[in-house]
Amino acid sequence: MIHVLLKANNRQTENVASYFGWQKLFSDFLRQES
Repeated sequence: MIHVLLKANNRQTENVASYFGWQKLFSDFLRQES
């Protein structure tokens, strides 16, 4: 679902989604470490 929305949007939106994706991965990593 999300991937379809990304393809429908422009590259800037895709970059923003990628940025928040990395934010989530990093926050999940910190949660596991603590």
